[in-house]
Amino acid sequence: MNKILVLITFIVFINNSNAEELWQRLDQPKVDASFWDFFQVDGKTYAWLNDGLFEFKDGEYIYVEDTFFQDKGKIYSLRVEKGKGVMSSEAGVYYLEDNKWNLCENFSNKSQLENLNFIGNKIIGSFHINATVMYSNDNGKTWKNVYNEKDTLKANEMYLYRDTIHSTFFLKYIKIFEVGDSIAYIANSLQNGASSMCILMDEDYLYYGDYSKGVYKSSDNGVNWINIYSEGRSNSIVKLDDILYIATENFGVALYEEGEPNWIKKNRGLPKTVVSEVYVINGYVYARTWQGLYRTNNEMEGWEDISYQSNRILALDLVSDNNVLYTSIYSNAIKTSTDKGKSWRNLNESLFEDKASFWKLRVKDNLMIAYAYNGGLINISDDYGKTWVTRDFPGKSNSLYSLNDLTIVNGRILISMAFGTYYSDDLGENWSVVEDENIGESIGGALKYNFIDGNLFLGTMDNGLFYSENNGTNWNKFDFGDTLLNKLKIRAIEKYGDEFYIGTQDTGMLKWNSITKEVVWFSDSLSANGWIDDIYKLEDNIIVKTVSSIFLSKDNGKTWENTFPDMEETLNNLQLIDDTFFQGTWSGIFYTTLDKLDIVLSSVKTEPNVNITAAYPQPANDILRIEFDNSILTNKILNAEDITIHDSNGRLLTNQKISMEMNKELIWHCKDVAAGVYFVSVASKTFKVVIN
Repeated sequence: MNKILVLITFIVFINNSNAEELWQRLDQPKVDASFWDFFQVDGKTYAWLNDGLFEFKDGEYIYVEDTFFQDKGKIYSLRVEKGKGVMSSEAGVYYLEDNKWNLCENFSNKSQLENLNFIGNKIIGSFHINATVMYSNDNGKTWKNVYNEKDTLKANEMYLYRDTIHSTFFLKYIKIFEVGDSIAYIANSLQNGASSMCILMDEDYLYYGDYSKGVYKSSDNGVNWINIYSEGRSNSIVKLDDILYIATENFGVALYEEGEPNWIKKNRGLPKTVVSEVYVINGYVYARTWQGLYRTNNEMEGWEDISYQSNRILALDLVSDNNVLYTSIYSNAIKTSTDKGKSWRNLNESLFEDKASFWKLRVKDNLMIAYAYNGGLINISDDYGKTWVTRDFPGKSNSLYSLNDLTIVNGRILISMAFGTYYSDDLGENWSVVEDENIGESIGGALKYNFIDGNLFLGTMDNGLFYSENNGTNWNKFDFGDTLLNKLKIRAIEKYGDEFYIGTQDTGMLKWNSITKEVVWFSDSLSANGWIDDIYKLEDNIIVKTVSSIFLSKDNGKTWENTFPDMEETLNNLQLIDDTFFQGTWSGIFYTTLDKLDIVLSSVKTEPNVNITAAYPQPANDILRIEFDNSILTNKILNAEDITIHDSNGRLLTNQKISMEMNKELIWHCKDVAAGVYFVSVASKTFKVVIN
């Protein structure tokens, strides 16, 4: 059969409607917010959080009611001194003049100018893209690169000490000083290699944190160095009352007192995670960790958690299973909701005492996978999170960036890595690498799994689309003929009848008919808003999620409407439960309904009139009887399971279809069920029962 590639360009009208009318943020219980920075300006202490800019005063967070900061996105760096100031944010770089902030024309939006310092008449910072050191002679209006005839100066961290700025980058330790209208520098290699941090202390010593060799000190302004701490990478160093506090990568916070022979660790109350930075403010040492903000002083035995409590759940990942939502958030492990986000609870909070950040989460039936970035470990549960086992990462690396996708199929766990695809049938205790010759080079470029019509589908980086009939052990490649479809970077796969809807990383979205081999390309505007990760096909309606927008077509892809414009959110997984879409972002979870989107489906026009006439005995011991009226039998129009019973952890215990043979009654044998509260859902209505 000859394969024909048909390219069709639709005339597309993109309607940017008001997203606030369509999508609402869920009201959430209080959770720890994410700290992006913690700094002082003119004697005041500020914290920059996902929720905005706050002043930290007397242990409380006071929102800064300044409209200038409210629409700037993330603030990367902010420094003000004696009427001069520079702020770098997602909206651009700004300078302060006559107490007014002005946009700096040197930089485009979302430029990151960091490590801001004042030295003499100059402001010095490092440009994030390539860490190039830059300086300004006119209070931040214009900026110049620091360079000489040989190289461009690059820096990782910069700190002002006496009349010089000390900076570290890879193999160089650098001192920067002012010379007329320019600046100069002296580079010293420091034999121990790459430096992570350089913190500059009192009049007696200069302290330097090395990437791998610990901490050094110098009494002659950096000419000679003595190693005083050698237990690995140190991220930050401060000094309080002659005691050094070192923020480490792996050991929390270490303390060192001059004249004492040994280091001690002061970690009581501190989570077991990376400590990014330590600060000294008003007699306290503050530790900014990946899981919140903590403080201590020399009078306290341990650390006090002073993390800001936000009313937003910061969803790193959002998934659903059996109408239950699960989300992994930045600082509070895993949360779950059985009532469409109205209430949430931590899933087995005692397991995650270190508040691990789970960047990848998958749930299917009773099996759960949670990938923790801090530690690079895979946590696996086969009882909906009641008990867990922790497994080493398969393959060559534990880096988050080498992980492409996870999935669960019929009890098997599959993990796609940048260097191969692995599967396990024993909760991750043993891993097998996929060696099927049909998949070829694709095992190093698998991007997206989806389980459709009993087969597992796999979209790859540069090798097209595959499917497996045996849960991923062996693979078959779709034959697209001699077309560019074989080289697409496939990030989303949906099937509707004989047609596949395929979302790509950089070439938009297409529809492919597996029978006729016809290909239809949709609007280029979809790819212009970032790669396509999620596709939902609901009769003639198509919902597409890109990196920053959610598009809706009500006419099978001819025209599109952007339902999520101008929200400045990074979108994660899009989930549909019954008639409600849920969208997880790093600053909260949004939701909308099919009714708000004006989507009417012929297969689900109205909900059946369900009435529970009795649920007895209450409490139940061995048998629970649930009686319902006859209307659900005569008006049955649901496609999902009609009756489900979950425990208080959201674990599915039973699900059944309603049939005439049930004679309007469900009998649940609960003799071996633990005592507690359970939730019975009939169609779309849920009620509680108690088991003794």
